[in-house]
Amino acid sequence: MLQRSRLRGDAPGHEVPRMSAAAAVPFLSRYLASGADSPLLVVGASGLGKTYVLEQLARREDAPILRTLEDEQQFDLSGLSSFLGMLHPAMMHELLRHFEVRRDDDAGLYAAAHDLRDLIAGMQLPPTLVLIDDVDLFDRQSSLILATLLPRLAGTNVRVIATATQPPRGFGSLNQLRLGEFSDVEAERLAKERYPDAESTTLRLLLAYSTREPAAWLRAVADLCEQQRWGATPLNLPLTSTDITHSFTPSSESEQALLLDIALSPLTHRGTLAALHADADGAIAELLDATILRAHGPYLYLHDQQLRSATLQQAGKRQWRERRAALADAVSPDFPELSAWYRSFLTTDADVAETLFVAATRAVHEGHLPAAAEMAERAFSRWPLTVPYPSAVVDLCWSLQCAGETALASRYGKWAIAVRSGAENQLRLAAVQSVGALSTGERLFDAEDEALATLHGRRHRDEVMMLESIVAAAHLERWEPEAARESIERARAFGRSPGTLGDRLLDELARIADAVEGKPGATPLPLTTSECTVEELIVRGRLLSLRENHADARRLFEVALRHPAMQDRAWVAFAHYASLMNEIAGGDFHAARRAIDAWSGDAPWISRETSTSTWTEAWRHYSLGEIEEAIAMAGYSLELASQGGAAAHHARALALRGVVQLMADDVDAALSDLRAVSVLTRDFPYPGLLRQWGDYVEACVRADCAGEGRRAVESFASRMRGRSSRWAALVLARSRALVAPVPESVRQLTALVRSLDEGELLSYEGARTLRCLAAQQEAAGHAAEAHRTATTAATVFDTLGAVGWAAHTRQATVRTPARPSTPAVLERLTPREQEIVRFVQAGLRNREIAERLYLSLRTVELRLTQIYRRLGIASRAELIALLSDDAA
Repeated sequence: MLQRSRLRGDAPGHEVPRMSAAAAVPFLSRYLASGADSPLLVVGASGLGKTYVLEQLARREDAPILRTLEDEQQFDLSGLSSFLGMLHPAMMHELLRHFEVRRDDDAGLYAAAHDLRDLIAGMQLPPTLVLIDDVDLFDRQSSLILATLLPRLAGTNVRVIATATQPPRGFGSLNQLRLGEFSDVEAERLAKERYPDAESTTLRLLLAYSTREPAAWLRAVADLCEQQRWGATPLNLPLTSTDITHSFTPSSESEQALLLDIALSPLTHRGTLAALHADADGAIAELLDATILRAHGPYLYLHDQQLRSATLQQAGKRQWRERRAALADAVSPDFPELSAWYRSFLTTDADVAETLFVAATRAVHEGHLPAAAEMAERAFSRWPLTVPYPSAVVDLCWSLQCAGETALASRYGKWAIAVRSGAENQLRLAAVQSVGALSTGERLFDAEDEALATLHGRRHRDEVMMLESIVAAAHLERWEPEAARESIERARAFGRSPGTLGDRLLDELARIADAVEGKPGATPLPLTTSECTVEELIVRGRLLSLRENHADARRLFEVALRHPAMQDRAWVAFAHYASLMNEIAGGDFHAARRAIDAWSGDAPWISRETSTSTWTEAWRHYSLGEIEEAIAMAGYSLELASQGGAAAHHARALALRGVVQLMADDVDAALSDLRAVSVLTRDFPYPGLLRQWGDYVEACVRADCAGEGRRAVESFASRMRGRSSRWAALVLARSRALVAPVPESVRQLTALVRSLDEGELLSYEGARTLRCLAAQQEAAGHAAEAHRTATTAATVFDTLGAVGWAAHTRQATVRTPARPSTPAVLERLTPREQEIVRFVQAGLRNREIAERLYLSLRTVELRLTQIYRRLGIASRAELIALLSDDAA
C-alpha cells in the first residue's frame, strides 16, 4: 500500500496547456470561477511572468500571495509554516503544537501530509484561495509534504495555485499550465492597460529592443518620457538600462572587444571589423556558428537586442566614444553613409543627421529594416526642431511605404510634416499620412488635403493626383463615397490626362464609389495583364468584389499578388486585404481563412492592431466556431473602431458580434447588437456592404419579436429598391418568409429552396436558408423533415468550411435530456445555457457536454462560469442543489 502511495514522478500524465502570461490570467480566472478545486501549478522559465500572473490574479480574486524566500530553504517546515499562516495567521507560529513529522522519509512525510490535511479540514475555513510564488524554493520537507497534500485538499475549502521554474519532486501529478513568451499584441495591450495614451508604433518599436518579461517590459515603457510614449519624439535605441542581463559570456577579451564594436551599431561591415581587429574573421566565424551573430550580405549584427544592450552596459561611455571614433574612421567605402551613425554620437552637426537619413533610406532598400528604424530615430533626435527637414526624410518615408512599413512611414511623416517645407515635400508627406490612414481606417481630415491641393495643385498636378487618389481610396474603405467623390473631383480640377495611370485609377475609384452606394452599373469585365498595371488589377478586383463578381475578383488578386511588377509592399498589403474581404463576402470560409493567413503571414516588421485586423481575427474565430474568442476580439475591434472614428468599422464589428451570438443561440444579445447596427447604418448607402439584415430579421423571429422583424424586412426592401443584388434577392426572400406565420413560413421557405440553382443552394446564404427552413419545420411539428433539412444545411456548411455553423446546426438535431417542464431558475438563462444546465443535472462532465454540443471544452467552462454568476452561485454542486430545490 505504501508503494502505491509514494510520490509520483515529475512528468504530468495529462496534456499541459501552454500560453503567455497575459493569456494565463483570464484562463486561471475562468478555472477558478468554474468551481474546480484541484490545485494548479504554473510552470515557466525565469522572466516569463509567473509573478505577474499571480499579482494579476491576486487583484482579481482578492487573494494573498505567499512569496517564497530562498534563504528559508535551510529551515525545515518553514514553507509549511508560511502556508498555514496564509490560512490562519496564528498557525504560522504554532505549527509544531499541532503537527509533527515523525519520520523524515517518504512514508513519514506521506503520513504527515495526511495529518496536515485533517488539521486544515478541522479549521472549517471559508472558501480560501492561496497563491504561492516559487513553490520550488520551499525547503525539502515542506515541498514533499505539499506534493502529497495539495491533491487532497478537496473538501477543505482551500484552493491553491502555485508557480515554479520546474515542477518540484512529486508535483508532476498536479494540473499544470506552462508559460510561453508574450506576443507583440499581448505586450502592446499590457502596456496600454498601464498607459492608455501610449502610441502603438512606439510600443512595437520599443518591444523589438526590450524583453517580453511583463515586469521588465512595463519598466521599459515607464522609462520613456511622456512625449516618447505618445509617439511625439524619437526613442533612444538601443536600450542601455541597468537591469538588462544576459547569460552569454565572451570567451576572451578580444571577443568581448569585437562584440562591443558590433553592438555599437545596428549594422557593421566586415571590412570595418577586419581593419580594427587582427583575428576578426576567425572570431566572426565562431560567433556566427554559435548564432550569436547574424550576417546580412557583408554586414553583421547582434540579433539578440538583450545581448547587445548587456554588451554596451558592460563598457563605459568613455569606451563607447573611443570606439565610435575609431569605427567612424574605418567605415567601409561600400557604405560610407554608415559613418554618420557613429559621428552622430560625437557631434551635433545637422549635416551628419541629414547623411544619417540617407543611410536609413539605403538600409530600407537593402532590407535592413531594424537598422533603418534605429538610424531614423537617431537622425530625428539630432535634427534641429525649427529647421525644415531635407528631402532625404521624404525619401525615407516613401522607401518605408514601399517596403510595407506604413506604421514607421506614418510615424516619421507625421514628425516631418509638422515643420513647413517645400510644396512637393509637403504633398508627398501628406500622401504618406493618407496611406497610413488607408491601412488603419483612421479618420481623415480633408480640410488639410484640400488646402494643399488648392495651394500647390497647378504646379504639382501629379503629386496632388496621387494624394487625392489615396484619400479617395481611404474614404471608400470607410464607406464614405461622397467624401471620396470630392477628393476625385479635386484631383480632376487641375486638368485630365486621358490614358495615364493616374486618370485611369481615378476613373476606377469613381466606379467603386458607385458600387459602395449600390448604384446600378454594368459589371466590369476583368482586365488582362497585358493591358494594365498591377495597381489597376487590384483596384479592378476590388470593384468586381463589390459588384458580387467574386470569382473574377479572386483571379485578379491572385494574378496581382504573383505579378513580377508587384514591388510596392503597401500595394501587396492592400491586395491581401481586398482578397480576404472578397472571400468573406463570397462565403467561401476555407478560402477566406487562407487569405487571412496570407495577410497575417506577410505582416510588416512593425505592425499595428487596427479595427480591421482585429475584425478579421474575430471573423476567423467565428468561422471555426470559437465563440468566446470571436466575441472578445469583436469587442476589441469595436474599441479600436471607436478610437478611429469609423462608423462603418464600428457597425461591422457589432454586426459580426451579433451573428456570432446568433450562431451560438444567445438570441437576446444578438438582437441587441444587430438592432444597434440597424441604427448605426441608417445613413449608409447600401445594405450589401454589411449584410446584417438577414441576421437581424432571424434574430427578431427567434426572439419572438415578429413585429420588429416585419419592420426590418420592409426597411431592408426599401433600401434595396432600384438596386440589383443576387445576395440581397435571396436574403430578402428568406427574411420575408421568416416573418410569416409558421405554416406559411415553411411553405415559402420550401419554395425558395426549390427555386435556388445549385450554386445558390450550395452557398453560405443557401445553407443559412436551409437552416431557417429546418427551424420552421421543427416549429410546425415536422421533426423528421427538420432533421433532414438541418443535416443538409450542416453538410453545405462543412463544404464551405463554416465549422461553427456546421457544428451548431448539427447540435440542433441532438435531443437534450427530457424535462417535464422548465424550472423557474432556468427561465433566467438563455436557451443554450439551459441546455448546458440540463446536461449538468443529468450528470454529464464538462468534456461530455462539449462533445454532445459540438463545443470546445473551454467554451463549456466559460458558459458555466456565466451561469454561476447569473444565478449567484459558485459551483456545480450549488447549481444542482438549486435546481433540486426549484423542482421541489
